[in-house]
Amino acid sequence: MKNQTINENLNWPIQTLSGQLLINALLTVGAGLYTVLFWRAELGLNALLFGGFLSGVVWLLHPEYRIAPRLWLLTLGVMLSALAVVWQHSLLAQVAHVVSIFLLLGFAQARELRFLGFALLQCYKIERFEKRKSIQGWQGWNWADQKTQKVL
Repeated sequence: MKNQTINENLNWPIQTLSGQLLINALLTVGAGLYTVLFWRAELGLNALLFGGFLSGVVWLLHPEYRIAPRLWLLTLGVMLSALAVVWQHSLLAQVAHVVSIFLLLGFAQARELRFLGFALLQCYKIERFEKRKSIQGWQGWNWADQKTQKVL
């Protein structure tokens, strides 16, 4: 398969009102499905059903990724690990399923996660700057207080 570039802004569904309604509807259906499938239940067939739902949502909301072989491999990994959970029901299969879902959602949200990393770095830099500024301000106030005590 050819190495094709992915244009992330080509069909982004949030640009229109119908896209926003679609996202809200999928979020509501997904939350309801998650509640129904996983309420007081162990992983099993519910993992397969919810993994299929998440794969379908990623495929629907990110049409630009449909040509990417990584999306197909990650979707295959989610479905195979869900089948392993249904068939084996072992701790290893459950962990593999959770990891494969995180990988699929991380691939789909790579652009947003990149900005989250920059935001966390920016917060860290601001916190260090504010801490340094407050320490310097405290020393400056202490120095001014000592000068006034010597004069008096």
